[in-house]
Amino acid sequence: MPYDNKWRIPDRPLYEMGKVNTTTYDVNTFQYYMTFLTNIALSRFRYAGLPKEIRPLAIEEKLLYEGCCIIFKDDVTNMFAVTSVNLSGDMDIYHIPEDRQAISLQYTKFYDKNNSVLMWGRALPIPEILQIEYHAKTLSDMKVSRDVNILQQRVPIALEGNNDTQLDQDNFIKKILMGIPFFRARKGFKEAMGVNAIDLRVAPIFKDLDVTITRELSMCLNELGIEAYGQEKAERMIASETSSNDGMIEMARYSCLDQRERAIRALNEMYGLNAKVEFNSSLITNVNEPEKNAGLEGGDEF
Repeated sequence: MPYDNKWRIPDRPLYEMGKVNTTTYDVNTFQYYMTFLTNIALSRFRYAGLPKEIRPLAIEEKLLYEGCCIIFKDDVTNMFAVTSVNLSGDMDIYHIPEDRQAISLQYTKFYDKNNSVLMWGRALPIPEILQIEYHAKTLSDMKVSRDVNILQQRVPIALEGNNDTQLDQDNFIKKILMGIPFFRARKGFKEAMGVNAIDLRVAPIFKDLDVTITRELSMCLNELGIEAYGQEKAERMIASETSSNDGMIEMARYSCLDQRERAIRALNEMYGLNAKVEFNSSLITNVNEPEKNAGLEGGDEF
């Protein structure tokens, strides 16, 4: 059964409710980071010119959680749709099964490369939600540890005394908490109470944990193609560090964007549309410089 102490650190990174090594606080913290990072991941790309019945969010949800989706025009309703896809049948020269089964609630139908388009989430089509979950687990462990360290600063000492003078001890502590700088005590008070102070102060490391959390969060965002620098002060980063970080962000971004652009171009050619997709950022940054991205279109569709 779960521990009563909500601040207990789990022995292993298990976050399912009811597990012996987890607490409600751990679960809530993990869910906070999962929600935060998932919302960001779903908002990275913006689409224009799509048929009105296709929700861009539906595309991003399928790619984030499944790594692939299918876009087609149903010949009965004469409407476009995006759904999950089950690939089967003979493989083409790229080892991609040729039969595509569109799957959704109360809908299943087979398509092929002549009447549908596959959109992959990134170059290696493993769902990105897996790495988001990995970082969310790490971040939640760090955050709980940070909060525990802050609470530890609220209990700096313990007072040890005789049982028969407990009322005197309570009054003594009460006056301290009231902020009274001086108070009288009867003669022999110290000997009668037999008070000893035990220092329980734990080193305050929550500031260091804040920096570590920021770096971990920045790493996750960088892997999603989002510019974030996990440094306490930006000026501490040398040019080579910034350039290296920008390169990782750029490659992570285009690993996802290139696959979406290829699918959108194929969709435009198949149905005579004028749809577009781009990374959802208007910041003036090194990665967003238009000169870097000029003339990068091309590549045959498959």
